[in-house]
Amino acid sequence: MRSWRSLRPRVVHITPLVLASLAGAPAAADDDDQKLRDRKPPIIAPIARGPDAWKLTTRLPDIGPSGPMDSTFPTRNMELHSWLPLSSFPGYAGATQKSGADCWGYVSPSGRRYALIGLGWGTGVVEVTDPANPVILTVIPVPSNAYNSLWRDVTVIGHYAYSVSDNVGVGIQVIDLSDVDTGTVTLVRNHSQGGHSRTHTILSNPASGYLYLCGGNVAGSGMVPAATAPDPTLPTFDGPGWRDQYVHEAQIVSYTSGPYAGKEIAFAFAAGPYYTGLTTGLAIVDITNKAAPIELCQIAYPGLRFCHQGWITEDKRYLYINDELDAPGSGSGSVPRFLARIFDISNLSSPRLVSTFSNNLPSVDHNEYVKGRYLYMSNYTTGLRVWDLKEPLRPREVAYIDTRPEDDATSYNGAWGNYPFFDDGTILVSDLERGLFIARLTLLELDDPAPQPRTLEPGKRTPVTLRVTGKGATLGTLTLMVTVNDGLPQSLPMVSLGDGLYGGELPACTCGDRVSYYFQAVSTEGGPFVSPPAALNGDPIRARVQTGETVLFADDFQINLGWTVQNTAVTSGAWARAVPSATGGHGAPLADADGSGMCFVTGNGTNADVDGGPTVLLSPVLDLSAAPEAHITYSRWLLSIQSATDSLITSISGDDGQSWTTVHSVTPVTGGWETVGFRVADYITPTSQVRVRFSVSDNPDNSVTEAGIDAFVVTSAACEFCYANCDGSLVAPALNVADFSCFLTRFAAAEPYANCDGSTMAPILNVADFSCFLDRFASGCP
Repeated sequence: MRSWRSLRPRVVHITPLVLASLAGAPAAADDDDQKLRDRKPPIIAPIARGPDAWKLTTRLPDIGPSGPMDSTFPTRNMELHSWLPLSSFPGYAGATQKSGADCWGYVSPSGRRYALIGLGWGTGVVEVTDPANPVILTVIPVPSNAYNSLWRDVTVIGHYAYSVSDNVGVGIQVIDLSDVDTGTVTLVRNHSQGGHSRTHTILSNPASGYLYLCGGNVAGSGMVPAATAPDPTLPTFDGPGWRDQYVHEAQIVSYTSGPYAGKEIAFAFAAGPYYTGLTTGLAIVDITNKAAPIELCQIAYPGLRFCHQGWITEDKRYLYINDELDAPGSGSGSVPRFLARIFDISNLSSPRLVSTFSNNLPSVDHNEYVKGRYLYMSNYTTGLRVWDLKEPLRPREVAYIDTRPEDDATSYNGAWGNYPFFDDGTILVSDLERGLFIARLTLLELDDPAPQPRTLEPGKRTPVTLRVTGKGATLGTLTLMVTVNDGLPQSLPMVSLGDGLYGGELPACTCGDRVSYYFQAVSTEGGPFVSPPAALNGDPIRARVQTGETVLFADDFQINLGWTVQNTAVTSGAWARAVPSATGGHGAPLADADGSGMCFVTGNGTNADVDGGPTVLLSPVLDLSAAPEAHITYSRWLLSIQSATDSLITSISGDDGQSWTTVHSVTPVTGGWETVGFRVADYITPTSQVRVRFSVSDNPDNSVTEAGIDAFVVTSAACEFCYANCDGSLVAPALNVADFSCFLTRFAAAEPYANCDGSTMAPILNVADFSCFLDRFASGCP
């Protein structure tokens, strides 16, 4: 276990701003030292537009995180429209610092789109209205008394761009974009005040009209607001800023609904212990009153080394944070795994770490932004990575373009920033050595309009539907992939139902059959795309053919039904039946899985994660001797982070615990509740002495590990089938004229069900089947 600090809300009382007092000591050392250490020369190449850019990429199938690098820029579900190397920008030849930095975007009142890219010698402006034919308009240079810089950041409010540098001599460059459609971009002034000369990052909140300068030589290297009203060409420091600690990056958001309506909230990413000696990384500050900011919380998290940057979801529920130095293997010779953290920010005074995610590549994660259901993250040496947030606690990487194909090293080279907010889908990527890339997604979104069936009626085909949405891609083919009883897979067609919906049918099967299926789509641009995504890892939708279901045992843990806990060398975090605590530590469940209130969790309080172990949760004895098709489902939660991650192991015994068979052993990068299940007979013979156990440990004690179990249910499939009850009606009289109509329909459709006499001689369906059906109808149902 590790202890992580969360401060109570407090008001920061600082005297009104005196501009001269803002000048301070140089900003604390940060990740920029790494960029200097790893600096590489620029890549010289001609501009690539349209078809020339296309030739530089190889599309990789949607089946894994990487693929063959037989092109300049490997891509997956992305299309490169153009590439503007650094050398194509004016002023490159005379620059002493030939590098790219961050980027942003601007849309003029006419709807034309422009890229703004930080360069070592100034700020580049490029029209990207036609992403395949970008036009470089100009570079606004740094003043002659300023240093060329490796770091340059730019943002926009209204028709003004504001550019800053981390080197002395710039202040804020105010750039007028009002005539950009005519090709005219004007530097209004290089604006300094109160000794301000350099800034690491400049952020904007157009909703409030404020700029925010972070990590500079003012406000103690913290975060200082600058008003763009009444004169946007003279942004003026307003209030003392938030100066409790160094701030590297931030996102500032105006809340318009909910408990924080009317508040302007800053999510400040305040580095961490690696460079600054600080014990916290994330700070959330109510910056509504610029004269007296209210610090809502300061939070550390397991594995904190350099809390770099983050972005919230559009519903303001989750915050995604990247840490540039958190890889467990950094410096140890092992392959690093850089984690992004997911915080639940429903309560801004007490955010909770609820999940993490990683693609297990050694590249360092950097600037990230959320637009709609996607997270766009620049990952230095592996380029732009795009994550689907359909399941917000379980992001899935779905696309990328690798702008640095030489290697995937743990170094500070390659993709720095990105801008995904253009409405036409154009995406900007800035690269330290290669300049500006302009790309778009080319993928298909596969969504379930309703839950897919998991119980199937015997002898009948079962309809299924899927919604397909093109995201820069066009559907080519869509198939339903079906396997019955572990046999050979079948590929069945899907047909359009209109409005993006497609329909298909699962085949008629015999009661007791086990059916697994998934959907596979191919676009005209590539693929395949599958739903559910886990099908690629051998976990499709699993269904059972049955006439009914008997619940043999169900436990929502509201009362004690006989579960026991066995602990071995556990010093903290033993299994406990409880309502998850509102003060639970990082990684602990926020609530139970089924909404009933209670569940089993490992400890139930701040810093009550598992230490030592294992701690074992043991079920009561289950009599499954009369249930050969018994099936167990349960919900599980596991989040294990920091050093060597731990596992939650599910085992089953048929001899009252004398011997055990492992069913599931999961070590997820992600958290959140997940419902899973299994067929008992796939692991043991169902007996009268069945037990299930859940085991988790942190041994050696070097991680923060939290687990939960809920909604444990044992069912048995029923196969009480009456052939003559063709329509399946259970309303008296169960057998009636509707069954004749049903049989005729299924006979006309040549369904296997209609072969009542079981004949294998052609024609298989004939008058004998009618006679057979009449006999069974006359015999009635039991």
